[in-house]
Amino acid sequence: MHRSLSVAFSSLSHTLRCRVVPAMLFGALAAGPAAADGWPVAHGNPANTSYQNVVTAPATAPLRVVEGLGTFADGLSPIVSKEGNVFLGTQEGKVIALRADGTRWWEHPLEPGWVVRSTPAVNSRGELFVLASRVMKDHRGEMEVTRIESRLLGFADGGALLFQASVPLRGRGGVATAPLNLVRGPANEEFIVFPLRYASEDGYFHEVRLMAFSRFGVVEGDVRVGSLVGSIGNDPWWGVDFQINFDRDPAELPPFQPPLLGAAVPHGSGLDSSIVVVNDGMGSVARYRFGGRFAGGFTEIERWKQGDRDPAVSAPVVALNGAVLFDRPNDVLILQTDGTDQRRKISHYTDATPAVLPSGRIITNRLDEAGGAAGPAQAGGLVSPTASRNYLYSTTEGYLQTYRVEDLALVENYAWQHGGRWQPAIGPLGHVYALTYNKLHIFPPNPSVATGTNIAPGGVAGATTEPGSAGAGAPVMPQPGTFTFNPAILNQPGVTPQP
Repeated sequence: MHRSLSVAFSSLSHTLRCRVVPAMLFGALAAGPAAADGWPVAHGNPANTSYQNVVTAPATAPLRVVEGLGTFADGLSPIVSKEGNVFLGTQEGKVIALRADGTRWWEHPLEPGWVVRSTPAVNSRGELFVLASRVMKDHRGEMEVTRIESRLLGFADGGALLFQASVPLRGRGGVATAPLNLVRGPANEEFIVFPLRYASEDGYFHEVRLMAFSRFGVVEGDVRVGSLVGSIGNDPWWGVDFQINFDRDPAELPPFQPPLLGAAVPHGSGLDSSIVVVNDGMGSVARYRFGGRFAGGFTEIERWKQGDRDPAVSAPVVALNGAVLFDRPNDVLILQTDGTDQRRKISHYTDATPAVLPSGRIITNRLDEAGGAAGPAQAGGLVSPTASRNYLYSTTEGYLQTYRVEDLALVENYAWQHGGRWQPAIGPLGHVYALTYNKLHIFPPNPSVATGTNIAPGGVAGATTEPGSAGAGAPVMPQPGTFTFNPAILNQPGVTPQP
């Protein structure tokens, strides 16, 4: 099934070379660790490194198992603010906020038919952003047409609804499963960024677009990343990709449906957090600079077009030196900022985003070390591993496994049911949060938390936080409202939401 593709820069006309000395690359990747900021976006930080700069304890026995939350879409991760609050979105259409110990804080039910299949994001002010979508049957024309509408919701710290903004609708609508991320604007303010995959009316044309919204629900950027002509999925052609045609036993979990590949934003000292890197999943990887709507939204800096080598199959990761990493069939591709590249061999095929440690080590979901030894025989999951200073957490259907970082030795096997589809998160105090199909398992932090030695300072999105945002009162925001930027299909006669 693997296609052979080559990689080349386009807009900057770089020629990629495969002669990077491994020791030099290791030194470039080995830099000071990013600070502990909670787990504000999927994969822990905007760069997608899946690393949290705290000391943790093995996941031996949970402090609490929270039930009655609902069920979770494949690939969705818990989100944890820098204050330790935990946020989740469910397939039953609920946005749920918990305290660090699992105590219920607030809950917001969405309107009937709306579901959450995307990992939310929380900014440095504690404001939460959630991408929701619903499938609907449009029978206004001669033929009934299935469409998807998406909506971004913003919540103040404390749960008040700030806005719900419609995502632009094109053709049949867009796949809204990619995780939300945070990018910095020209004045160091935070914006929400995410890709969507749209299908044309006939289902034979697909495009991935990169969207950016302000924290007030205003569209700040909208650019096409890539496009493809051809059918996808079953009848309708784009049905599987849009999670529409699941005829299954409700008592059984469906086949794993990974979310759309998310974007990555450089995160760390000296890195430009206005850069967004996207793998369109259609043959190219693009890097953009975000300048806000008054500067044209996104400006493409460079693009890697893939030809006769195997393509990047995972979402990107940005290392501490700015290098961009991707999983590919049987290796990890590292694209350096000077135009060189290197491939590090791995033992297993994977399309999950690798974890990148501050030391420069790259660990896949099977716990293969890129360029090193194969992972332990018992390791293996569908999603990325989660790393702290001292442990790696890997999920399978039957276990949450804890491994030592230094030698990848298994130290704990916590048995559960219906796991392996959701990446664990680590809170700022060292709690470990792990999902199974309809439960949240909360594991206690390392005792070093009590000594005050477990946390390092820092900002959420790789830059200083905005003045007055830490610990101050609720920020001044617009009154709650709905901002509509697409045709009001759902408000017209002849449109019926599909459960």
